[in-house]
Amino acid sequence: MSDPNDQIEGFFLAHDAFQTLFNRAPLPMWVYDRENLKFLAVNDAAVLLYGHSREQFLAKTIFDIRPAEDRDELKEIIDLGGYEFEDRSWRHRKANGVTIDANVYTQAVTYEGRAGALVTMVDVTKRRQSEARISHMAHHDAMTGLANRSLLQLEINHALARVRYGVRHALLCIDLD
Repeated sequence: MSDPNDQIEGFFLAHDAFQTLFNRAPLPMWVYDRENLKFLAVNDAAVLLYGHSREQFLAKTIFDIRPAEDRDELKEIIDLGGYEFEDRSWRHRKANGVTIDANVYTQAVTYEGRAGALVTMVDVTKRRQSEARISHMAHHDAMTGLANRSLLQLEINHALARVRYGVRHALLCIDLD
């Protein structure tokens, strides 16, 4: 028969292992209180990426890392009881004011007796910039920067789709040599 003290000690060892894993994870992570939306814990990667000290983070709410224009959408989602997001894209604001694109993965947890949410964040800013650059290159002439035939075809298809809803369009073609 196992000693109950061994189970308690094992729990604390597991808790310490979790804390170490959380703090040293390469992706930014945090836990926030689902009631008042304040940060309860933040890992080293989040401190490094966002530029806030751990103490500064713990004095903030999750609204404080969002651009002001995005806060209403977040409030609506939370008011509807949405705490678990899978691969949800958000814009976040770093301490220096730079806005980044973030995919967040959120899971409801109990943290120190409080209803919380564990968030893992992936910075996708560079990927989004690369995708935009590739899209621009695919739809614009490299020398002039003007729209190419591919973009023209896309726009014509969109216009034709809107014709079904009574939207009228005109197309003027000029051939330049």
